[in-house]
Amino acid sequence: ETAAAQSYSAAEKARIDRLRDDAIIGTPDRVGGQLRDLARQLGIDELVVLTWTHGLAARKRSYELLAREFAIGGDE
Repeated sequence: ETAAAQSYSAAEKARIDRLRDDAIIGTPDRVGGQLRDLARQLGIDELVVLTWTHGLAARKRSYELLAREFAIGGDE
């Protein structure tokens, strides 16, 4: 709500648009596919993921979904 009510300069709006264009957003399957494609394009076998979301619970859920998609973790 607060962010939606915020007024932004043209430069700020352009920066936000660029960030959105580069973001990987969607279902676990879609995000997993895009991350795999990115890793393949870059020739790498590891990625660092940062979830931008409001609230710890939503961030943790995002990481849980990614962990499930990539079949990692769960041994704790």
